[in-house]
Amino acid sequence: MTYLMSSSTGNDAVVETEKPQTESRKDNPQRAEPQLVQVATPDQSEQDDVQAAEPSPPTDDEDAQAEPINFSDDDIFASTDSLEDIFIDSTGRVSQTALTSALGQDNFDGFVTRINRIEATEAAAEREAKMNQQLIDTFGSDVYQSNHACSERICAITFTSTTRIDEERLARFSAFGSHYRFTRLDSNEYDEDVLKAIYISTDNPSTLVFSPN
Repeated sequence: MTYLMSSSTGNDAVVETEKPQTESRKDNPQRAEPQLVQVATPDQSEQDDVQAAEPSPPTDDEDAQAEPINFSDDDIFASTDSLEDIFIDSTGRVSQTALTSALGQDNFDGFVTRINRIEATEAAAEREAKMNQQLIDTFGSDVYQSNHACSERICAITFTSTTRIDEERLARFSAFGSHYRFTRLDSNEYDEDVLKAIYISTDNPSTLVFSPN
């Protein structure tokens, strides 16, 4: 994976993926940006020393390339802990393999639905309610085919928008809590924006560290 600084904001770390563009997006130069997994960090004015998140050096047992994670495995969704263990290790590092596997799957809607079946804690229910309200406040009636769920620290959402999802609107929507933000923006056959997003709650978004795998 290549870690870059976003040219659009100047202070977002991004992980490039290889999702092919749809034909309609190829024909529209204004929509021909690469598909990215985006990691939100604080504004530069508030956090001058924020840098792009880098993976920690691999240990002896982490040298091998990690295999993509199969999210059809029922054991992953057995509990809040089993889900979070896939994305966050014991030291608090975030798994880039889990993120790219989750956001890159064709049936991300099914992934969100399976999170929704995990028994929600009071904190998870509160975060999901805030996320839903922020979605309404930000996009209103522009959104359809929306599906969202939260399980303690992890929230996931996907929706289609009849209007463009630009960074300003995405940042406004993402303000429902304090978290790491990972997003993927695709387009459907009607050239409408389709967002997939994973949010991992944290007290300090500037402390993001990726695990090597």
